[in-house]
Amino acid sequence: MPYITYDELAQDPLLMLVYGPPGVGKTVLAASAVEVPEMRPVLFADFEKGYLSIRDLFRQYPQDIRLLRVTGVADIRELLKHLGPKGEYRTVVIDSLTEMNSLFMSAVLAGKGRANEAPQIQDYGEVMGKILDVLRSVKNAARLHFICICGEMTLEDPMTGTLYIEPDMTGKLAKRVPRYFDIVGHLSAAVRVRQNAAEVTRTLQVQPYNRIRAKDRTPGGALGPVVEAPTLKALYDIIYRGVAPVTPPAVDIMVPQEAGKEERIAEGGSTPATPSDDVALFEHFADTTGE
Repeated sequence: MPYITYDELAQDPLLMLVYGPPGVGKTVLAASAVEVPEMRPVLFADFEKGYLSIRDLFRQYPQDIRLLRVTGVADIRELLKHLGPKGEYRTVVIDSLTEMNSLFMSAVLAGKGRANEAPQIQDYGEVMGKILDVLRSVKNAARLHFICICGEMTLEDPMTGTLYIEPDMTGKLAKRVPRYFDIVGHLSAAVRVRQNAAEVTRTLQVQPYNRIRAKDRTPGGALGPVVEAPTLKALYDIIYRGVAPVTPPAVDIMVPQEAGKEERIAEGGSTPATPSDDVALFEHFADTTGE
C-alpha cells in the first residue's frame, strides 16, 4: 500500500483557481509563478489571446515560461502531452476555464452539425465531462503546480433572492470545478486616492464571506481571509516556507445586493453582509467543493 509521508504532503503542489472580473490582474497573478524558482519552468496555456499584460515576464524569463496558444481541441491535446511523469514543466496555467468551456461547447455543437444552434441539456453534460477530464489529467500529474483563471458571474438564489458571486462556467461546472482545487480565490481591484495620487490595490479573497464563493484548504487557513497585493511568490512563501502573511488594512468590497442594487461597504464596517448569509454561503460552498 503506497503510504504518503509528511514530507511528501508538505510538498504537495499548489492547486489554485483564481476568478474575478476582467482587468483586475488574474493573468499577471497566475504568470507570476515564473518568479518562484520552485515553480518554473511554466507552461502558460492561453485561450484568450490576452498575454500583453505578461509580455515583460516573457522577456525576463525567456527560458522559464512557454506560451501555448489554444485555438482548438487539438491544442488541448498538445497541452496534455506535457503532463506525464517525465514532463518538462513544474507549473501549468490555464487562462481561462471560461474560454475553454466555450471552445469545447463550440466543438461539441459543430461535431453534431448544430454549430449555429443553442446548446441543449445533453451538450452541457458532454462539455462538463471534457473539462473535468482535463482537470483530472492535470491534477493527477506528478508534482505539478496547477493554476486556473476564470471569469466571474453573479447568481441569484431562487429561494432567498440573495446574489452570490462565483466562477463563470455554465451548468453545474461552477459547483463541480472548485472541487479540484485547494485554493479558490476571488481577485478584485480598488482605486484609492491619497494625497492627490491614485493607486490600485488588488485583493485576493480566499474565505467565503460577503456572498463571494472562495476557499482555502491550507492548514489553519494560513492565507487568512484576504491576501493584499498577491503574487505567487507571496503565496508560495506563506504555504511552503511558513512566512506569516501581512495583515491588510480594511478594504472596500463591492457586495452584490438585491437585483439592480449595489452597496459599497468596508470590511469590518457598519454594514457587513448578514451572518446568516455568510453561514449559508460557507455551507453551500463546502457541500459543492468536497470540504
